[in-house]
Amino acid sequence: MATYISLVQFTDKGIHAAKETTRRVADWAAKVQSKEVTIKQMYWTLGHYDQVGVFEAPNDETAVSVLSRVPRWRKFSPTFPDRSEAERSYERAGLFLLEQL
Repeated sequence: MATYISLVQFTDKGIHAAKETTRRVADWAAKVQSKEVTIKQMYWTLGHYDQVGVFEAPNDETAVSVLSRVPRWRKFSPTFPDRSEAERSYERAGLFLLEQL
């Protein structure tokens, strides 16, 4: 499984419904479980981003697929150009490729 980090900014609607955020994360985790996606950790943050999520997915296509469906719920937006970002991450053991350069 590949690990991904998602940086999330709440929409205005999501800010007004902040009390529901833990339930929304649980709902999202249940929805993406059928695609073999596992939420490993979710952090609520202060600053430019409102959440940092760490999740595992079988491949990049699946990760993009589950993130692209989130805006339909209109509470938070991990969409691409200006609301948030998602990056694939690597643990130290996965960086052996750099040693090969």
